[in-house]
Amino acid sequence: MTAAAEPSESPTRRTLVVVLVALAGLLLAGGVAVAFGVAGPGGGGGPAPDDVVVVIPAGTGARVDAGEQVDIVPRRILVPVGGALVLRNQDDRVHTIGPYAVGPGREFRMLFTRAGTFAGVCSIDPRNHIEIVVA
Repeated sequence: MTAAAEPSESPTRRTLVVVLVALAGLLLAGGVAVAFGVAGPGGGGGPAPDDVVVVIPAGTGARVDAGEQVDIVPRRILVPVGGALVLRNQDDRVHTIGPYAVGPGREFRMLFTRAGTFAGVCSIDPRNHIEIVVA
């Protein structure tokens, strides 16, 4: 007795299903980010005109360890709606600015699409809290 061959999906149909599932995942992730008023960390290209760029120079961590007062980051950072906060860490250690941490030699970019206030600590000046105001 010969077993009947099962009908299989065509390669085109399988590809379409994979593409649709991937697209649905991207749309869901984007919808979650927009619901929270941020477009997520990103990179690519240079800063836009509305971006606020904070550069953490090499040697900053060593200066903090030595007890030096390092005035790189303001206690209150103002970012316009539609602008981004760009953190460029040229140091050899992780630094935290508000609720965001950026690794050594890395750049972090957070695009804000809605007004709000975000607070957190600052690893460069541990006595101060940082406030990021989006307006």
